[in-house]
Amino acid sequence: MQGTAESEESRLSRLALRRYAELRRRRYAKEFCFRQLGDLNGRRVLDAGCGDGGNLVNFAVQGAQVTGLDPSPAAAERAARLVTLNQLQDRVTVSCAALPDADLPFASFDVLWLDFVLHRHQDDISRYLAAGVRLIRPGGIMMIMEPMNFWPAYRRLRLRFRGGTPVPPDQQPLETDHLERAMALMEVPHVRAFRALARLDRVLIGPTPYEIAPPVRRGAMDVVAGIDYAMLSLAPLRRLASVVVTWGTPRSAARAGNPGMEHGA
Repeated sequence: MQGTAESEESRLSRLALRRYAELRRRRYAKEFCFRQLGDLNGRRVLDAGCGDGGNLVNFAVQGAQVTGLDPSPAAAERAARLVTLNQLQDRVTVSCAALPDADLPFASFDVLWLDFVLHRHQDDISRYLAAGVRLIRPGGIMMIMEPMNFWPAYRRLRLRFRGGTPVPPDQQPLETDHLERAMALMEVPHVRAFRALARLDRVLIGPTPYEIAPPVRRGAMDVVAGIDYAMLSLAPLRRLASVVVTWGTPRSAARAGNPGMEHGA
């Protein structure tokens, strides 16, 4: 049974790699993020909140030297196992630690990757951001992808559509002021909104990962994602989004640990 599970993990890794190394379509948030990062060969990437390690593999196979952090021992163990399964130990280091507590050298990474991490630490978000930007080299990039609540009334409607299932406190989306704090740390912040039509995922593919869904269902997802991307390209409709991507080069004052910058001043 263990061999079967590992084989499935390996298969998903290979299929995901094609999305994030080759396709990099604008319509999907994570593919979009990889598209913005460009060539990763030789770059040092910090994945702060690496979860099960899928992104670690994607970065490493594309030539990056990667450090993964996760405060959950179970998640860090799964990530390390996936790295070993893909024989990438020479390119990836995994540690069980939260970003603010990690013992890492100042200005040692070209990319800081935060993928659905900050919304779990909203009470401590300034400390997370400050800890992260200090680790980025001059000219490096901070890439953030998070669930977002641009329009509370529309979010309440979406929650009603899903049957009113309560959202745990550590899974609440970010609010506009959180996004503004992150953007204040960047020289020229960029923002892109995604997933106004996110609830259709449940209808089209359910819990099945996109990579292994039947081709017809994947095609339907691609069409919906394309419509979603076109909709959210129009400024008046952006507040319908449920996911936001923001990226940019940290300002010098932020990397130096200016207290005012930490709080978005």
